[in-house]
Amino acid sequence: MNNINVDLSSWIIDQNEIHDFLNNLDINASTGPDGVPSIILKLCSFKLIKPLHLIFNKSLSIGNFPNIWKKSFITPIHKSGDKHNVSNCRPISKLSQIPKIFDAIITKKSKILDSLNNQAQSDSIYTNFQKAFDKINHSLLLNKLVSFGIHGSFFILDKILY
Repeated sequence: MNNINVDLSSWIIDQNEIHDFLNNLDINASTGPDGVPSIILKLCSFKLIKPLHLIFNKSLSIGNFPNIWKKSFITPIHKSGDKHNVSNCRPISKLSQIPKIFDAIITKKSKILDSLNNQAQSDSIYTNFQKAFDKINHSLLLNKLVSFGIHGSFFILDKILY
């Protein structure tokens, strides 16, 4: 794999990207910790695009993901074995829609830029990695990301709690 350095502070999110994600929201999705239903975001998208555009781009330029966007509802999901043993559960986080839109735009941009830089085709395969994620050494995974050149103000290894 090429060592690609990703510095999000120079990225710009276009209003059309925000528009596309707002208009494709699932109106039946449950509400996150901010209490704002998806249907409100979708129906008010024409008024929300500009402020979200400013917030998203400011967040990228200063390298700060707002703390309020990190809040989530945690629901334990039983994996297998004794239902009363917490080690047999895995946590599911329910985030608010606005940080999910921000994340989706950044993820889409990363994949597209990587493909363009490498003059490569992009394909997607969706797989259920539930058990693998439960068993992975997260410190090793984070170090591997650093070795691939993932860095910048959104990925500060010394601030991540292990």
